[in-house]
Amino acid sequence: MKALSLVVAALATSNASPPDMPVAARLFLDAVAAGDIDRARATLAQDVLISDQRGLKPVSSKLKAFVEHIRGCRRTDTSTDYDTTGGAEARAAVIVHWTCPSRGTIEAFVWTAGRQVAAITFFAATAE
Repeated sequence: MKALSLVVAALATSNASPPDMPVAARLFLDAVAAGDIDRARATLAQDVLISDQRGLKPVSSKLKAFVEHIRGCRRTDTSTDYDTTGGAEARAAVIVHWTCPSRGTIEAFVWTAGRQVAAITFFAATAE
């Protein structure tokens, strides 16, 4: 039983966001990892743009489609680029990768503006 607890704890921390990530992106990604769509939605700007780039042309999408796309995947890597011209954490781009069993790797960009997620772009899985 203790071994199972350790495995569950390891899985939970593998999807934890790094502390240097913008607060909005961290809260959003942690909520998505927990499967809590309402909590994830609370981090979004009112005019958030969600773009699905899995097809030949980008299309407008919904939060639910993004969450479904990464369901069952494990977040493996994140990097953050800040635009500090408007002050600390004014805008940031977070690049996120997930590894998905039998599907490969998924990449998404999460853009923040201040304390909200302003845009999300997600892509089709690529074979590993």
